[in-house]
Amino acid sequence: MAKTTQPTATPTSSSLSLLKIGIGVGVAVVLVVVIFDFTTTQEPSVPTAEGELRNNDDLMIKGQQVYFSHCAACHGFDGLGLDDLGPALADSKIVNGGSAAHIDIVLNGKEGDKMVMPANRYVLSDEEIAAVITYQRNSWGNDGGVIQPHTIAAAR
Repeated sequence: MAKTTQPTATPTSSSLSLLKIGIGVGVAVVLVVVIFDFTTTQEPSVPTAEGELRNNDDLMIKGQQVYFSHCAACHGFDGLGLDDLGPALADSKIVNGGSAAHIDIVLNGKEGDKMVMPANRYVLSDEEIAAVITYQRNSWGNDGGVIQPHTIAAAR
């Protein structure tokens, strides 16, 4: 009886490239789903009668949601900035300094040598701006304190 051998498949470079692309796309999809799930399943911040958010935790949750949707594309999810798009917010003098300059930049934008930070005064509410600034001032090792919505309203 003659022995027959089965052909063995060896991966080609193109099939390996497709596999790598598939894995990369899969990882990206998982990251998007995890971030979307986190930002949509958190309980919303509940203002008090005076329009103040109850505590720093409420501001941080809301602030992270606003940061991921409005700021991270230029400043990075890790706050380290992206080349030619946005400066680092981690260990930033503006973020850790007095709140007036930080509020002014987020509200009115800023034109730099290589980039332009858009104004958010017509895009985000007082609560959203207070929350995102609080998030920036208390993330990535920063220690800049809490900003309340009434402070943003006064700065407008």
